[in-house]
Amino acid sequence: MTAPFTGGIKLIALSMLVMPTLSFAAPTLQLPETEDRSDWNSAAQLAGFKLVKTDKADARLIGTEDGWRLLVTDEAGTIQEVDVQQPTSDEQREELVWLAKNLLTPVEFSGKTPADAEIHRTPDAVGWLGLGGIVGEPFGGSTKAYLPNPKHSFEAAAGAAWAGGWGGHAGYLYRPSQLASPGSSALYWHIGAGVAMSDRLKDGKNKKGKQRETTSAVRVPIGLDLDLRAQPIEVFVDGAIRLSVDGELGASAAFSGGIRYFFGPK
Repeated sequence: MTAPFTGGIKLIALSMLVMPTLSFAAPTLQLPETEDRSDWNSAAQLAGFKLVKTDKADARLIGTEDGWRLLVTDEAGTIQEVDVQQPTSDEQREELVWLAKNLLTPVEFSGKTPADAEIHRTPDAVGWLGLGGIVGEPFGGSTKAYLPNPKHSFEAAAGAAWAGGWGGHAGYLYRPSQLASPGSSALYWHIGAGVAMSDRLKDGKNKKGKQRETTSAVRVPIGLDLDLRAQPIEVFVDGAIRLSVDGELGASAAFSGGIRYFFGPK
């Protein structure tokens, strides 16, 4: 057997050993230093993770004042953060590693999400500027901009008012907490404060006279946001109390709902 032929066989054999490793490298998971790795071996193997000690792991679990935080870096370099409670059983460890797997590859894997996990919407992960539509009061367009801390945002809407004319509002929203994690989505509640304005026909005046009035009010909304994590889409519903600040004081209620698509850095 000639030397070139022998070298070729060795090269083929080496490629057969190396290529599967390069193509199917297992994602890595770093545990807090206080954890016994033997407690996690079964859960990690089940989800296909390799336990490592490096800070450059694909998924990292770190301790915080309120519990643990899961940091996941996907193939695009996007970092997502999830606040979770420290697991105390094998089942909870399995849920946590499947959550990490789901965040790494959300389309291929749809593992279980712990009920107490709070998924943070970050501008780098889902975009910070949302544009979409709104129905109710008003009926038209809606926009929302998240601040670097995703619990804080500003939103505005404008369009046709049900009583004729136009209406709109703008204000600040605060997300205190996440309520649930249905599938790969996240359901939050929010509360806020802002202003509302409208221009419409006066009560008791006929339309031919075109007698109109412009009103303004303090608006206090409370509602729900459903983040569809597979896509940068948010579905929302709102109920708001409006306190008139024009002449006579008065209060009214308004309801609306809609959908927004988010843009921005990925």
